[in-house]
Amino acid sequence: MVWPSVFARYRRIVLGSRMLGVLGRVQRQGVVINLVAERLEDLGRLRKSVGGREQPGAA
Repeated sequence: MVWPSVFARYRRIVLGSRMLGVLGRVQRQGVVINLVAERLEDLGRLRKSVGGREQPGAA
């Protein structure tokens, strides 16, 4: 979940990033689990490295 105040602070990153990092708190109510965003980061520079590595145990 991204509260409006957090979205406003990180608006440029949210709207312009191709890969987003989220730092926050895990909140649990019964069977519902949310990540409440506190800080957002543009991780677009790391996109090329995602999925490009061999997975352990892959044949």
